[in-house]
Amino acid sequence: MAVPYGTTSSVERFIQQVGEATGGSLQIDAKLKWRTGRLAYEDGTIADVQAGKADLGVAGTRAFPGPVRILSAPELITSYAAQERLFKSPLYKRLGTALSVPGITGLGLLPGQFRYLFTASRSAPTPTGLHGRLVGVAQSKLADDTFHALGARTRWYPLSGSVSDMDGIESSIASFNHEGYASSKKYLTGNLALWPRMVVPFISDTALKRLSPEQRQALIQAASAAFEDTMSELQAEDADELTQLCAGGLVVGQASAAQLAAYRVAVAPVDTRLEHDPQTGELFTLVKSLVKGAKPEPALHC
Repeated sequence: MAVPYGTTSSVERFIQQVGEATGGSLQIDAKLKWRTGRLAYEDGTIADVQAGKADLGVAGTRAFPGPVRILSAPELITSYAAQERLFKSPLYKRLGTALSVPGITGLGLLPGQFRYLFTASRSAPTPTGLHGRLVGVAQSKLADDTFHALGARTRWYPLSGSVSDMDGIESSIASFNHEGYASSKKYLTGNLALWPRMVVPFISDTALKRLSPEQRQALIQAASAAFEDTMSELQAEDADELTQLCAGGLVVGQASAAQLAAYRVAVAPVDTRLEHDPQTGELFTLVKSLVKGAKPEPALHC
């Protein structure tokens, strides 16, 4: 299984669930940090599975051209409570297979840690605060659109790549800590969860045909079981990683109510385009309605 990240709780649990569900008849060998150092590492992972270089892979929802990409939109999924609502709804199965990539089949969704804005200096997440600034994005066209709406310039950065010349980056707390980005980025906006990096485990159609019906079903059930099992683990990881970063000197600030309002006004057109897109509109509207009123993610503090 091609995994373009370091160790990830949800992926580990998925692999464990597959082994248990098949009585060991189906074992997954994870190759971590697949395509490390390359910019479009998730796109490349998808292409490698299509080409038969790996039987299975995993990539963020942000990397797929299909409707599943809406889960990386700003102001849609902004809390673990919202992710849980999605998991418990019929939309979970629809989105987990809505990849629109020939030659591969989605097996479901796995929960993801939230992305935050880390900056080299105190910068509000508003058109005023980010105008003209260079923000590093981890392979996401929707993240590009979001920061462009805020007046920023963007550049993709590879996993473990240098970000020292950027004014800020969007990153999960865990990646920020493990990849050493804290050496150049000292500030975190703690009350703005941008979007989660939910991931999709997928398999090549060629490999899928080699499996028995029972093994195919086990793969799908494993994704569902892993989602439920790892929600609390991811939240605990966030807390532990943040404690380490704070001890190392990270400053966690809070955007004001006016700044958050300005952010939401600026990025609203990104979501509006998805809502009116014939490919994504129906599912975006359904997910938006589903998660409305979900408990917000608590603000981060040191």
